[in-house]
Amino acid sequence: MNSGASEACWTGRFREIWGEGYDPVDFDPLDPADATARFGQDDHVRRFGGRDVQQTLGMIFRLPERYELTDSFDEPTLISNSIPRVVWQGWCPSSVLVLDKADLLLRGA
Repeated sequence: MNSGASEACWTGRFREIWGEGYDPVDFDPLDPADATARFGQDDHVRRFGGRDVQQTLGMIFRLPERYELTDSFDEPTLISNSIPRVVWQGWCPSSVLVLDKADLLLRGA
């Protein structure tokens, strides 16, 4: 990443990605092929809620306490990129992360 650049990351909402039949509270083991198709691997999957963001991703990246996506993007940009309004404010598992190099808390020794 170039100095001064930022990157936006979004995992999307489960139902939009995997279809209406997906149950977000189903924690039964996944078939390895299904897990690989969904997550790119079959050995490690984590799910978390909005209250857990600072204790999970916040341990790796410097994240603001108050999440407001419109601080980084204007409304037409969010709409044209199909970012649902429900993820514009307040942390949730589908929040769009806007990160730059300085936000990475883990550094090599």
